[in-house]
Amino acid sequence: FGLQCANGFFGCQSSAHQNDIPFTPEVTQLKATDVTSTSVLLTWTVPTDTNAPNYTYVIKVSTNTIFVENITTGANANNTSVISLKAGVIYDFNVYTNYSNTLSTAVSISATTIPSLVTNLNSGSITNTSVTLSWITPSDQNNATYKYVITISNHSPPNVTTGAGVNNYTITSLKPGVNYTFAVITETINSVLSDTPVLVVTATTLPSQISNLKTGTITTTNVTLSWDTPNDQNNATYTYEITVSNPSPGTYTTAPGAKSYTITGLKPGVIYTFTVRTKTSNSVLSAASATVTDTTLPSPVTNLKTETITTTNVTLSWDTPNDQNNATYTYEITVSNPSPGTYTTAPGAKSYTITGLKPGVIYTFIVRTKTSNSVLSAASATVTDTTLPSPVTNLKTGTITTTNVTLSWDTPNDQNNATYTYEITVSNPSPGTYTTAPGAKSYPITGLKPGVDYTFIVRTKTSNSVLSAASATVTDTTLPSPVTNLKTGTITTTNVTLSWDTPNDQNNATYTYEITVSNPSPATYTTAPGAKSYTITGLKPGVDYTFIVRTKTSNSVLSAASATVTETTLPSPVTNLKTGTITTTNVTLSWDTPNDQNNATYIYEITVSNPSPATYTTAPGAKSYTITGLKPGVIYTFTVRTKTSNSVLSAASATVTDTTLPSPVTNLKTGTITTTEVTLSWDTPNDQNNATYTYEITVSNPSPGTHTTAPGAKSYTVTGLKPGVIYTFIVRTKTSNSVLSAASATVTETTLPSRVTGLTIGTITTTNVTLSWNLPDDQNNATYRYVIIISNHSPENVTSGAGANSYTFTDLKPGENYTFAVQTQTINSVLSAASEPATATTKPSPVSGLAIASRTTNTVTLTWNTPTNDSNKATYTYVIIVLIHNPGTFTTAENANSYTIPGLNPGVNYSFTVYTQTINLVQSIANAFINGTTIPSRVPSIELVNRSNSSITFMWTTPSDVRVKEYKYNVFYTGIEILTINNNFSASDLQPGSQYTFNVTSEIDSLKSAISTFTVYTIPNQPGNLGGGSVSTSSINVSWQAPNDPNANSYEYNVTWIEGVSQNTTGNDNTYNTSMVIQGLQAGYQYGVIIHSMIGDVSSEPSTIYLLTDPNIIKSPEIGNITNSSVIFRWTWPESGVTGMEIKSTTANAATIEIITDRSITEYEMTNLTPGNFYEFTLRSYKNSDTDVLSSGRIHRREAAPTGRTTYSEPVTRTIQILPAHVTNIKCSKVGGGYAIIVHFDCPKGNFTELNVLVNGGTSDALTNCSDSGDVTVRSLQPANGYDVQVQTVAYPLKVLTIIHRCSTDNVGVIVGAIFGVLLFLLLVGLIAFFILRKRRSKKTEMEIPDVKKQRRFRTLSKEQFADYFQQQHANSDFGFAEEYQELGSVGTKQLKREAELPDNRSKNRFTNVLPYDHSRVKLDSTGGNEISDYINANYMPVSKNMVETPSFLPNTHLTTHDTYMKCTFHFFS
Repeated sequence: FGLQCANGFFGCQSSAHQNDIPFTPEVTQLKATDVTSTSVLLTWTVPTDTNAPNYTYVIKVSTNTIFVENITTGANANNTSVISLKAGVIYDFNVYTNYSNTLSTAVSISATTIPSLVTNLNSGSITNTSVTLSWITPSDQNNATYKYVITISNHSPPNVTTGAGVNNYTITSLKPGVNYTFAVITETINSVLSDTPVLVVTATTLPSQISNLKTGTITTTNVTLSWDTPNDQNNATYTYEITVSNPSPGTYTTAPGAKSYTITGLKPGVIYTFTVRTKTSNSVLSAASATVTDTTLPSPVTNLKTETITTTNVTLSWDTPNDQNNATYTYEITVSNPSPGTYTTAPGAKSYTITGLKPGVIYTFIVRTKTSNSVLSAASATVTDTTLPSPVTNLKTGTITTTNVTLSWDTPNDQNNATYTYEITVSNPSPGTYTTAPGAKSYPITGLKPGVDYTFIVRTKTSNSVLSAASATVTDTTLPSPVTNLKTGTITTTNVTLSWDTPNDQNNATYTYEITVSNPSPATYTTAPGAKSYTITGLKPGVDYTFIVRTKTSNSVLSAASATVTETTLPSPVTNLKTGTITTTNVTLSWDTPNDQNNATYIYEITVSNPSPATYTTAPGAKSYTITGLKPGVIYTFTVRTKTSNSVLSAASATVTDTTLPSPVTNLKTGTITTTEVTLSWDTPNDQNNATYTYEITVSNPSPGTHTTAPGAKSYTVTGLKPGVIYTFIVRTKTSNSVLSAASATVTETTLPSRVTGLTIGTITTTNVTLSWNLPDDQNNATYRYVIIISNHSPENVTSGAGANSYTFTDLKPGENYTFAVQTQTINSVLSAASEPATATTKPSPVSGLAIASRTTNTVTLTWNTPTNDSNKATYTYVIIVLIHNPGTFTTAENANSYTIPGLNPGVNYSFTVYTQTINLVQSIANAFINGTTIPSRVPSIELVNRSNSSITFMWTTPSDVRVKEYKYNVFYTGIEILTINNNFSASDLQPGSQYTFNVTSEIDSLKSAISTFTVYTIPNQPGNLGGGSVSTSSINVSWQAPNDPNANSYEYNVTWIEGVSQNTTGNDNTYNTSMVIQGLQAGYQYGVIIHSMIGDVSSEPSTIYLLTDPNIIKSPEIGNITNSSVIFRWTWPESGVTGMEIKSTTANAATIEIITDRSITEYEMTNLTPGNFYEFTLRSYKNSDTDVLSSGRIHRREAAPTGRTTYSEPVTRTIQILPAHVTNIKCSKVGGGYAIIVHFDCPKGNFTELNVLVNGGTSDALTNCSDSGDVTVRSLQPANGYDVQVQTVAYPLKVLTIIHRCSTDNVGVIVGAIFGVLLFLLLVGLIAFFILRKRRSKKTEMEIPDVKKQRRFRTLSKEQFADYFQQQHANSDFGFAEEYQELGSVGTKQLKREAELPDNRSKNRFTNVLPYDHSRVKLDSTGGNEISDYINANYMPVSKNMVETPSFLPNTHLTTHDTYMKCTFHFFS
């Protein structure tokens, strides 16, 4: 039965009762260590018997009752690593010792693989007291049940646990501005944690906002802010980020802990809004504070000065500050005298005029910049100035000379006019200032310059040199200087030009000059300003004139007159000069004489300009003249001047130019002649200018035409002529100015006729070629004949008749290449250029004997006879034309006489013809067409449609041929041939399980395709007479009968077994036998076994039988507690395959069966047993094929096994004796004299052999018969004594004792003697108690440890008594110890154990029912502010020394490093 003494319980039955059942020993100390997410290392202690070296071990791995795998170790192994597990899954491991295929009872252990870590851990929303985390949950099988433990640094509690299946969590109650590090650990449903996270996320809560933000000192560029800092934990490390919003956002950061900050670098006069955010040491910002707005001081104005000042006004100007908002600034002006006054300008003003002031008063001015919201800048620098005095009036000039002017005026009526002097400003030629004596009313100004305009202004000047406004101006001019060195210059018939030296006056550039002419009558002329000469026009030729000049200023002031000068005008020139007769060496000139008074005395001087200047003089009064000795072809220019008798020449006449005639050309002749051109050449004349000569060519036919050459040309090509025309040519020399020579000698020539065009090849046969062309469009084309040139022929040319435009050559050779050209021939045998050549090839001879040699589904092979007489046949290729369906053209290699045409479609009738083709692609005439059909395609695939054990139906895919609708199909099998137009076929009357071969062909036009073969079996008959049963927990046996088929001896059988509940196929196997043992099954499962007959690739209809395996034996059965009416059984259920468990108790008189179907029950108490009786208990599991659950409850009692198809595990049977019952209601009676007592009690229930009364542990007489109650007298006692009395019930070999009952003997004889001693004793005890209690109160803690001994009935034993006491308790299989232990079961059960039962502390407890009390538990030092980190499963015990009792720790107890450290550092103390 393998009972274990669980949890330190006494009273377990010894193994002496197990020897009747042989078994393979189990492993011990099974442990699961080194657990990862995919593996578990199992270790155990192997049995120590003699067969141990031969033992192997089978490890069955399952999860949630679902089988995973079996692992078998090698011999004598004591560990194995189970791998390829899934993360976060609870696995059950059953380890069996295997010896000669006999398995021991399983030893079980469960372990949970480490769950996977979360991924992609991120922080999300963050406030000043919370952080939201999110992650991607692991893709583990059980991730829906996972919780997540979030560890938080710097926080109490140090971790929180989420609900199941979540992927985010918000951690609250955090502190503002604190940096937290978070990690997430996956936790399975049974509190197994994942590995230490590699992913952590750090986040800082937002710090708290500042408060009471305000501004302090403000300048033009600085603003000082102050605030109250937040009361956060880390406020000493906070900096503060200040955001300035205008003119553009700017950010400033303070030093840590700052409560104020001066922002510099601001712009003057700007409204700024300030916001402050708390900033942690790692730059996390709080929410923004309330904003505060203020304005920097505007900049003061600069360069303040006075501008215009009058007697009552002062205009101030300044440079405005270069501030951002200066356009909105106004300026506040303060005037300090005679009394303070304030003036405000318009926005943006740079000046201001202050009015209403008094003349001559000193004023002080200050300007302040003022913003649009009235913020004033600092004061500008001050400026002081005085108003002007009043000006003089009635200013005028008196006496004026060339160097002097006298001024006078009326003085002002001012208060201080007696002290005024007057400042006279003379503005020209350069400013000059003169100051009068006080009170003066006139002043002579000397040292001026002649002819200068002077402007005079007078200003009143006070005694402190302040000037009034200027008086009205007065302007006057000094007299100018006269001119010098007057003389005449250019003189014409009507004009005289005078010149002079201008005076050296300052303004001589502005002077004009007045000229007086005295003859024939006085006249006056005025020059432009600054002139030094002047031309007087409108005079008469030959007249004497006298001239005088005066200087005249710009304002018409005249100087004295200059010296006089006299001169005479020129005579008139000739007019109408022209040439007359011109030869190669002479030119005659003529002109009209002038109508002057003295023209009768005039002679004329003629100037010839080329080749070199020459002068000729005529007789007086001449009107013409002939100049001789000139050169041919030269351009001459002629000028004539009138000459008086005193040799005064007139101006030149108009010039006249003319050219002498050039010399003619010689030796004129023709050169190159074309259809439209004639080239002429000649000898040029030897004239001086022949390099510049061009030549004019006159063409006389068909109509006169003229052509001009380039200069110096000696030849010329006349173009644009007509073909075949006779032309006469004359050439004349032509000067550069188009003067022509006499004509040359004439020359006559004819142009070439035009060549023909459009030479075209016409009809071509094997021997003939016809040519045609377009006649030229020449004037004489009706008389033309044409010469045809032919290559590769004899003769080489022939001539057509006149006017012909075509010609046919005969007697040519087949397949030959010929080139033709045509020339036009005039009537006088002049030939034109040859026409563009034309090439033609005569047609080759056709093939003969065209035939089809062979064919396939997509080719046809043609053959033919090549031409025999063609000279070029070796170079011939052959063009094959394919018609119908997809016409195509194919060309063979040279000299081929056959060709295979590819790419045809199957089953199509094609038409073919063949052309002979020369090397230059000239084709012969066509052959007659020949027809042929390609082979049809075979059926591409055949597939089975249906079959039975006597028929086969199949179908085929028809070819995708063009004419497939016309196809027929031949089917051949077992000597039968069937012709059909369908694409399917059914064969009947076949044998079951037999193989048949079918051949199918396509057919069209009596042509058959290749064969398609289809081989198939008919279905065999199914096996019959199935039977079988269970063999073991992992195997069943099945058998069947083969069908009566022809090929049954060749049948293979497929056996498939299916787990009955899940309907999952568990396995299959093939065999040629008619029986099979199926192994490797799960215990207690129903399997459907399906069997098919098989031959080839076909299976029969299934035959099915349902069979059950035996269920697994109950695991780890234990007897927990045995009382006088009950036995507690504990066990572990097999992983799966069990409907329920049967517990059978048998006595000599009756048998009782308990049925348990609820798998959550692993402990059962068999009650209502008879004390002291022996019972035989049998435990076995069973599996029922009926899956219905009984409705009467989880546990029920029945008299017979479950009905239906049921299998049972091997039974586990043991015989157990129930404890005998105690006697009850014990009472003692005193016997007189005090030497005996009578013990009374009620008899125990059930069976017992004797009853013993024990006094102070000693045994009295035994009572063997007790039906209702019993009395036993105990003698040999002492009077007035107390005795411990117990009654022992014996049901051999078991004994039970009652609790101690205190009895006393009679005490009358000793009472009186004892009273005095007692009183003394009580006094002594009272004193001792007083001092003890006083001492204890000083040491008493807030929570007292209760005295457990007050609750116990056990007396204190001396060292000498312990040996007897131990033997007594150890008797009967430690029955006394077991009884004592059971009586302690209720001790302390009402004490509080809240700390031990907290969820976070449960994993630190080895046993769920062994917990430390709150009042006496050992407390560790707390860490990290975590209030529950002080827990450990340990109690202080009330013994002579304070000691700590701790249970051993589980291998996977989740103790932190702190826990482990504290566990190892306890100290003892008194």
